[in-house]
Amino acid sequence: MSRFIDKLRQLSQTESQPMGFRREKFYSKPRLMLVVEIGTGVIELALEEADAVILPDIKKDLPKKLDIPVGIRLSGDRIGELPESVDFIIFQPESPVLISEGLKKGKVIAFEASVELDLLRSLNDLPLDALLISKEWGRIQESINWRYLMICSRLASLSNKPLLVAVSPEISQYELQLLWDVGVDGVVVTDLTAGGAKKLRSLIDELIKPSESEGQEIRAILPKLREEAISIADMEDDED
Repeated sequence: MSRFIDKLRQLSQTESQPMGFRREKFYSKPRLMLVVEIGTGVIELALEEADAVILPDIKKDLPKKLDIPVGIRLSGDRIGELPESVDFIIFQPESPVLISEGLKKGKVIAFEASVELDLLRSLNDLPLDALLISKEWGRIQESINWRYLMICSRLASLSNKPLLVAVSPEISQYELQLLWDVGVDGVVVTDLTAGGAKKLRSLIDELIKPSESEGQEIRAILPKLREEAISIADMEDDED
């Protein structure tokens, strides 16, 4: 149905969570996905390094010979007739749900990192395919701070859906590694230059795969008994 969503699901798989156990991600993915969003200009050379592209609307001309999934960021309350080449749609939280009825495209919801935690918990129950932490306070997060990283980590652990985050074109390899380590599946960058795209792709390709200790197992969560309690119990048994 959606090449982009299929890719994301292959790169980020989770196992069902039995009662009393914590769900953790399987890190079988070879690398972070790089998604380029076109803003003010067409950047065909930059798209050669991308895994997918996002256009601001369906009127935007597609670069020629493009063989990667194409998404549309929906800004209004109507979709209209979609070209066959459109693979996925990015909705805003305020988008009417009726416009997604019968939609045979990937459905991604974009929201700011400042969204309430109670709303984040509801995402698993909604008919959406992927999540995108988009612009925060009207701008792209220029530098990854600890608060932003905590939100990404929390959402990745709460949700069974692939997670994308919007980042600055100047993001460092260290920041990319941290995002991957906490469970992010792909980064979205706006208006990359050809040189910037090659540099970012090189940084992503050199990332170290998240270690098995960070999430390949399903571990039982058991309470730990205090040593003092154990000692008292042993003494009582001896007196009997």
